[in-house]
Amino acid sequence: MKNILVYVNKNKNIPNEAIHKLTSRIEKCGRFSRVCYNTDTNIDFSDMPSLAVIEDGAFSDSNLGGTLDFSPLKELQYIGDEAFTYNAIDSVNITGLENLEYIGEDAFSDNTLNGNVNIENNPNLVYVGNDAFGDSYGTVSLINISNNPKLESINNYAFGST
Repeated sequence: MKNILVYVNKNKNIPNEAIHKLTSRIEKCGRFSRVCYNTDTNIDFSDMPSLAVIEDGAFSDSNLGGTLDFSPLKELQYIGDEAFTYNAIDSVNITGLENLEYIGEDAFSDNTLNGNVNIENNPNLVYVGNDAFGDSYGTVSLINISNNPKLESINNYAFGST
């Protein structure tokens, strides 16, 4: 598995086609990755179909906001500990990922989370870590954890303070 770090300086005017050529081959986002498009706050995972691993702390404190939709990541197996902490993410959609097994400790903690958290139809999801969605500043509208037949562990405070 290739560990590729893509950093696009948000102050440069780089065409989206060039960014797509880089991001479409990413299989692993390492610690403190920065994959920036010509905006400060969004990651479009549809440009990363081969992404299988989001390592611990990969997008921690990265000025992300809005909704994170993981559904295009059909190869995703692992969302690491503190992968998306300290951002302003409102909603998270982790739906229909056949290979996903692990959502780490504090993976999405310390975010705004004013919208929905959908974790559904992930047939191999086994683990949701401590405080995975905890310590958030908003009030989640809906938490949907359905049709995850292998889910064995939702750890302490996984949705605490949301």
